[in-house]
Amino acid sequence: ADRELTIGSPRRLLTALGLFAAALVAIITGYLPLTIALTAAALGMVVGNVINLRQAYGAINWPIIVLLGAMLPVGLAFDSSGAARRLANGLLALAGDWPPAASLAVLLAVAMLLSAVVNTSPTTSGLAFR
Repeated sequence: ADRELTIGSPRRLLTALGLFAAALVAIITGYLPLTIALTAAALGMVVGNVINLRQAYGAINWPIIVLLGAMLPVGLAFDSSGAARRLANGLLALAGDWPPAASLAVLLAVAMLLSAVVNTSPTTSGLAFR
């Protein structure tokens, strides 16, 4: 999607790259979790006048935020009902002794099949909790 975000001057570009690099270093070293480091970098770009608040707010894809917020409880229900455990145990019984790449391929195939019935967000979040 075209976001119409422009960095502008080279100083702004260097500031944005520096903030992003600092966030990546904080994540890689384990100093900060991914969500906090990247949120801090985004806030730093607004505070550092790399982008203005209106541009930042306009760049948020709100339908995706609402979809994730609405579907994560479905994934939690998938987990708390025991369905995720049964599915994970079945996958382990089927592909547990296979090479990791083959086991991953089976997991992806099951996730794709489930997404035909249930949205991808609860499917992957339910499987991730296992």
